[in-house]
Amino acid sequence: MKIDIVEVPRQNVVFGRATCSHSEIGPTLMQVLPSVANQLERAGAEMAGPPFCRYTAWRENDCDIEGGCPVIGEVQEGGEVFVGTLGGMRAVMGEYNGPYEGLGGAHEAIRAYIAENGFEANDAPFEIYMTDPEEEPDPSKWITHVYWPIA
Repeated sequence: MKIDIVEVPRQNVVFGRATCSHSEIGPTLMQVLPSVANQLERAGAEMAGPPFCRYTAWRENDCDIEGGCPVIGEVQEGGEVFVGTLGGMRAVMGEYNGPYEGLGGAHEAIRAYIAENGFEANDAPFEIYMTDPEEEPDPSKWITHVYWPIA
């Protein structure tokens, strides 16, 4: 996995929130993201990039996540959908290739890189899903960018 230090541009995002077990992150995102898409459609706004998942809290058995996408246009919060920003920071980024089940190893590699290079993680890590599984059914070809914001 290739790891770099990058500047992540600030983007306006629309997202939903959930708490789930670690093993249910994927299915939970598949419940959250349609609400986000519906809110975009109602607002007449467009996605400005691929979907993301931000990990706002990680506990032994479960985690709090935000799933959504960057947006072009104005979107109002409503129901289970929130408006905010993602990015505007320096981060350690790893490009992971493969099925989502391997993302835990990508996070471990980035955490090790942060420790070995004297950096300090200072915000919620997030993933951006560069490959749409509906367009590329082979999980070995999926690309995910994993970000850990640093001081």
